[in-house]
Amino acid sequence: MIKRELPAFLVLFALTAIGANAQDVPPPAPPSIPAASRPGMPMLQPGARPLMVGPSDATQFSKVIKGKIVLMAMITKDVQAASVDFQLDGKQIGSANTRPYRFEIDTETIPDGEHIIKAIGHDESGKDVWNASTKAQVANKVNPTPISSQNNPPAALAPQMPSQPALPVTNAQHTPVPGQSAAFENYNSPKYGFSVKYPTGWGVKDVTAGIKGKEAGEFWVAFGSAPIVVNIHGKKMKPGTDPDKFAKFNPYVQKWQRTTVLGSPAFITTDGTPDVKRVIHRLIMLKNGTAWMCNCIDTTGKSASDSSKILDDVVNSLQITQ
Repeated sequence: MIKRELPAFLVLFALTAIGANAQDVPPPAPPSIPAASRPGMPMLQPGARPLMVGPSDATQFSKVIKGKIVLMAMITKDVQAASVDFQLDGKQIGSANTRPYRFEIDTETIPDGEHIIKAIGHDESGKDVWNASTKAQVANKVNPTPISSQNNPPAALAPQMPSQPALPVTNAQHTPVPGQSAAFENYNSPKYGFSVKYPTGWGVKDVTAGIKGKEAGEFWVAFGSAPIVVNIHGKKMKPGTDPDKFAKFNPYVQKWQRTTVLGSPAFITTDGTPDVKRVIHRLIMLKNGTAWMCNCIDTTGKSASDSSKILDDVVNSLQITQ
């Protein structure tokens, strides 16, 4: 995720709880995965959380997992795979022979710590035609700080979502990236203290002025235009804010997956489905005293893994200079 809910920017990128409109808080819990009903697919237990593997390797940072997890092989439609094997640290743990390729595991049976999960696609002859790996941090024995409701949480710990900027966005400051001009351009903002790469041809718009109740040091930059838009929204936190404190005053992230992005604690989640042409990848990273809230809004109706990869690429290119 990171390349793992920083919606056209994949800054699980959301680095943010930002949604498509200002009434999007708190975000809904990710939809539960229904029990399998087709031959060749295992029955899935209620409450199991998805962990996407693919479409390409995502081993730059670990996704925190615990309890029952559904491994989902995100094979692109152009790959003709008849079956998929799932491996944990090089040892096979299961397989699936019907799309969508998925397999449920109970992480209680896996030692806490960092592991590599790999999915390998085979054609009808058994030949390998696709593979992807992801890094996961099993944390079943870690007890997070209990969350209690607060009537008046500090504003610095509870970022509010401003109104969504009108689309399409207009072109703004951007320059081609040397050696990658055909794929990415650079956005650099000394004022906000960050630079980032985004797909060539996308528009860029600073919508900070439209934030309702804007606080000192707060900013918001939108990249792209419908059907894919990526937002980066930064808001200062009170000194000493750690992930547990942030979650305490922002309880909606308790339903998100905890992970590490760019060496800092983060929360990620994905809402919606391609069927309704609305998928939002959300990411919040706590770094340098700022809550970096990002999302990628995808209304293409195509595979959610495509926009997830876009968010990952953008977030991984983020350089914080403040």
